[in-house]
Amino acid sequence: TVIETWANGHSSALIPRRRGDAGQQALVLDSNDVQDLDPRHEITRAGNLSLMLFPNNIATCAEFEFLFITIWPTSINTTHVDILIAEQENNRRRPEIFEVMLQQLSVVMSEDMSNVASVQKSLESGVMENFHLGAPERRIFHFNEYIDSVIGVNNIPPELRMDSVM
Repeated sequence: TVIETWANGHSSALIPRRRGDAGQQALVLDSNDVQDLDPRHEITRAGNLSLMLFPNNIATCAEFEFLFITIWPTSINTTHVDILIAEQENNRRRPEIFEVMLQQLSVVMSEDMSNVASVQKSLESGVMENFHLGAPERRIFHFNEYIDSVIGVNNIPPELRMDSVM
């Protein structure tokens, strides 16, 4: 994985694409009947390119799709997520490939969201004072440090500030 952090809370990650994982249908958009040897697609064939765009957007680029996620806080502990999928028209595409992509998006979003409510409940209960993120999650550190700088660190109670780790 290649992660870059940019000014103003933005960042990118290029995560190698896994193909043929056990128990999961591979998202293979460059199969024989869909193959596009255009070199402009080489990066998105090899990996998942994800951009975090401050303040509330995530964009991912695939070989023939562009996924745009917008996150809207609706209260102190709830969030609404909008997902927009733009697909390149391609006469060689089969509808079932789009269905595979939707199924895999559902799996990824379920994995990402499966423990959010439990973590929030633990934080609100006071049982869990904080949680630790590993180095691969440095985009989250970078994003939250930038939020603190926009608000002004002195305007944030010490227990709510993001410890500077970047």
